Amino acid sequence: MNTPTIRPKLTMSKMSVKKKEVPIVTSSFDRRKLNYYCQLWNGLATFRKESERAAKYFNGDQWHEKIRNKSGQWVREDEYIISQGKIPLKQNKIKPIIRTLEGQFRTDTSKSVVVSRTPEKSKESEMLSNALQYSLTSINNSRDLDARVLEEYLISGLAVQRISYEYIPELKKKDVLIRNQNRNVMFWNGDIEDIRGYDVRVIGRMIDCTIDELLVNLGSTPERCAELKKIYSLASLEYYTTIDANNPELFYNKNFYLPLDNSKCRVIEVWEKRLVEQMCIHDWMDGIEFYADWTKSQLKAANDLRISKYASNGVAPEDVPIMEGTQENVMKWFFTYYSPYGHILREGESPFEHGSHPFVTLFYPLLDGKITGLATDLIDAQRQVNRLLIMNEMILSSSVKNTLVISQEAMDGKTKDEIGDEYKEIGGVVVVKPGPSGRIGESVMEMKGSVGNMGVSEMIQLYIRMLEDVSGVYPAMQGQQAQSGTSGKLYDAQIMQSTLNSKDVMDTFTGLFRKNRDMKVLQTIQQYYTEPIMIAISGKGYLETAQLYDPEKVKDIQYDTVIGQTADSPVYRAVIEDSLNNMLFKGLIDLQTFLENTTMPYSQQMLESIRKRTEQAQSNPQAAVQGLAQDAQQAGVGGDQQVVDAVHQGIKQ
Repeated sequence: MNTPTIRPKLTMSKMSVKKKEVPIVTSSFDRRKLNYYCQLWNGLATFRKESERAAKYFNGDQWHEKIRNKSGQWVREDEYIISQGKIPLKQNKIKPIIRTLEGQFRTDTSKSVVVSRTPEKSKESEMLSNALQYSLTSINNSRDLDARVLEEYLISGLAVQRISYEYIPELKKKDVLIRNQNRNVMFWNGDIEDIRGYDVRVIGRMIDCTIDELLVNLGSTPERCAELKKIYSLASLEYYTTIDANNPELFYNKNFYLPLDNSKCRVIEVWEKRLVEQMCIHDWMDGIEFYADWTKSQLKAANDLRISKYASNGVAPEDVPIMEGTQENVMKWFFTYYSPYGHILREGESPFEHGSHPFVTLFYPLLDGKITGLATDLIDAQRQVNRLLIMNEMILSSSVKNTLVISQEAMDGKTKDEIGDEYKEIGGVVVVKPGPSGRIGESVMEMKGSVGNMGVSEMIQLYIRMLEDVSGVYPAMQGQQAQSGTSGKLYDAQIMQSTLNSKDVMDTFTGLFRKNRDMKVLQTIQQYYTEPIMIAISGKGYLETAQLYDPEKVKDIQYDTVIGQTADSPVYRAVIEDSLNNMLFKGLIDLQTFLENTTMPYSQQMLESIRKRTEQAQSNPQAAVQGLAQDAQQAGVGGDQQVVDAVHQGIKQ
């Protein structure tokens, strides 16, 4: 007798206890815990200060640092330079380097796909790949988000995104939402050592929102709204402020408890691992082990349900593989939303099935626990370039050049300004009296000086090359024209060498951060996409089964998947199209297989036409062939005789 397959995860999902909805109360108050989180945020002050310095150099504010003037006062460097009668010149070489790496990232056309470890799950894995790309591209525009978080990562060494499932007003529906997070609002336990973030125990952020936004998210009842208004009574209800919203100082001068904008309400969101008691369950059906919030009675009920299902097929109770469990202490993630005064606005266990927090983090390089970006390593060379530019300007401005010397007697009553205007005018004539000897040279002469080669220009080039060496971004990588006499092989080698020098910083971002982000997005999709939906992406040759996302078919596939990378570029797709065309015309594949895999714009229209005409061919084959030819003409492929012949052959088959 064939025993039907029972999916243990589905059986467990029916018996598992739903997570309790924690009531939102304002009577709970934990100022001590909130102060602990404030200490964590203050403990990252050095990191924020160094990141602020790097960000200012990147943005062009390269004379912002404070020095003592002759009076002993602390002033900005540019103010001190101006007080010395000099011009605070600068040439921002950091931004082009960062922009080049961002351009290198944008030219990477790879994408994440779900690869099943079992062959029978290939269609389901393609379905998940389709859903993942739909969320990343159509919903979140992840390429643009990733470019901005890469910029933050190169400047500060930190990349953070938040993955949630919430209502998106612009789309008028709920969906997976990715948000970039600013480093100045984030805090975490400062003793991390794992670049993957596995040793993060506490992570949180500060949220500034209007009173209306606060009521929408936390005001579930009129009574609740009244309580929130009472807590945030100090927040101005008027929607105006005198703060320059575009001033970066708003981010640099954050306060943990209160926002600088008095029209905003401060909420502190904290995710923390806590010790709880759970049951470790070993399932003898497939040998898996998992944790669940079950009691012994619930475990017995799950086993009884399984035994009854097998008994209906004639299996004896003693032959049914059951589940065994033991109580253990484990760490689980919990969230809490605080007011700045210590009120607990909302709290509960992580609502995500992946059981973790919604943040995706990358801390780089974490050598001796230090987080620093590439821009920090470029600051010293950048400062020296700026100093040499000022020095060069001073030498040029103080040298003698085209100075007119004229005796007092030769001025003949004219002022110095009048003679100077005549001298500077193109074709101007200066009329003077000759000296006692009658020679003009004794009364008027022009002094011309030459600036000696002090090596300033060479020093500037030296430090610019130093910037290139430190960053690994050479002129070849920036697309600059090669010097005369440079061979093509040498130029290609320079480009490759540049790629190698930046490979660590770029691969860490692409291979670690984006992979973890895509995996968390995929897990969120599996949890919240509960209804079958069509999520086909335009221009992709997905199978029809993959275009329809069926949550039941991918319910338990997350344990059999990995995230891989596949190329998605015009050149790559052109190679695929050529291969498909050759296989079609050589008879290795039929027309329907070709249309299911090609990315040609007429593929879906022709595929539907073939299916319709195939049904028609059962009653009138000739009309079906003629109708299919008309469909090919309407699809815009009637001029391609090879395609038309293939269409005819496809319907005859």
